[in-house]
Amino acid sequence: MTTLTTAAKQLGIILALVGSAMFMLDIGIGETWNIIAGNDVTQDTAAAFTGGIDMVDRVTVALMAATIATGVGLIGVSRQNPKAVNQVLNYAPWLGLAVGIGYFSTEVMSVIDGTFDWATASDAYAGQVLAATGWVLSGVSSFLRR
Repeated sequence: MTTLTTAAKQLGIILALVGSAMFMLDIGIGETWNIIAGNDVTQDTAAAFTGGIDMVDRVTVALMAATIATGVGLIGVSRQNPKAVNQVLNYAPWLGLAVGIGYFSTEVMSVIDGTFDWATASDAYAGQVLAATGWVLSGVSSFLRR
């Protein structure tokens, strides 16, 4: 069981990194910051979100930015960090699991069972779904290991 959960966690991390990068490359770093900060975004960026950008979308995009930053080594849990930063980094996988299950559950299940239509989804939306699927895989496997 440990080998299977380890593989699922690693696959989840890879999916989350690839999905997050796909989103960032399509939207751009400046627009990503505008989404997180709640600033005005371009019409193309707004089209990547169904029904407008809300708080859950901002959290999702912030998690994708954190996923990339930790994946490339820009940030990580460290004694030099403020305690709040370390807590956010420690709980980010659980928050990603909650976002994936609560907000993207239908899409995540479609990815898992192979029925998600990648051809009709925009790159930004497909990136969100792929990242959410990765967070769910990683979060569930971490949960099963405890």
